[in-house]
Amino acid sequence: MAADPPVRPPDLAELRGLVAAVHHGSIGAAAKELGVSQPALSKRLRQLETVVGVPLLERSPRGVVPTDAGRQLLFPAQRVLDELADVERAVLRLRGRPRSVRLAASAAVTESLLPPLLASYHRGRDQEPVELVVCSSTFVRELMASGGVDVGIAASGPGEDPDLEAFAHDELVVAVPQGHPWAGLAAVPDRELVGQRLVLREPGANQRQTAESLLADRGLELPEPRAEVRSTAEALQVARETGAPALLSRLSLPADPGMPVRPVAPALPRRFVVLVGPGRDLPGVRRLVAALRR
Repeated sequence: MAADPPVRPPDLAELRGLVAAVHHGSIGAAAKELGVSQPALSKRLRQLETVVGVPLLERSPRGVVPTDAGRQLLFPAQRVLDELADVERAVLRLRGRPRSVRLAASAAVTESLLPPLLASYHRGRDQEPVELVVCSSTFVRELMASGGVDVGIAASGPGEDPDLEAFAHDELVVAVPQGHPWAGLAAVPDRELVGQRLVLREPGANQRQTAESLLADRGLELPEPRAEVRSTAEALQVARETGAPALLSRLSLPADPGMPVRPVAPALPRRFVVLVGPGRDLPGVRRLVAALRR
């Protein structure tokens, strides 16, 4: 017997809620981005799950991750929102306003480097508005591949993007809880690093992939993590609660993380690069890319 059709199509607010919740890994952070209360967004997402007929998010005290069904719906939802954004930009052009440039960037870059760069860019005369999408480096690349954004800033792991200059240099460091023996070290030796279970980012995160790749080149392997988290803030919280050090991006750390931060020796470097989508040879895109590469 065929399944019952949905009671109604998903609405745009529900799709925006799903995409934002998955991007942030948190309903609270998604609600803040969308300018609604957390209870209102939770209700919106439950309504979407009722329409679809299956759970779309796995919820826990640490945040949310998409179910298999959620992942299947995520990319069609993103395409719908991208096409709507194209319609909105077309309307602005017809009204004589400039087309905005869509920029996707990782949270580490957005919080630490982009604010002064974008402020300087917008002080220029007649610059097109920039529409910023904050997401993981992995999703930046997926948006670039799908044509959802014009420009991306993503972390580049070992061997990736060899022909691209670095937009910014970063390294993986260890946030060490108070009282841990590593707090007394100037740097944590890599062979000692792999001898302890750490708080790590989730397997798909560039930070995790970079660490695993660089250590594998040295014949080393990270043990089973003490915990896997979706954000720097969560990693720091779990490190405080468990006493386990957290391996994190230096750029992603707040100015005062509330615990000692130690480099790894030898270092675990990574870099960020500027990506430009094919067919995006538009004046506004060129100006933004030139500003970022300066």
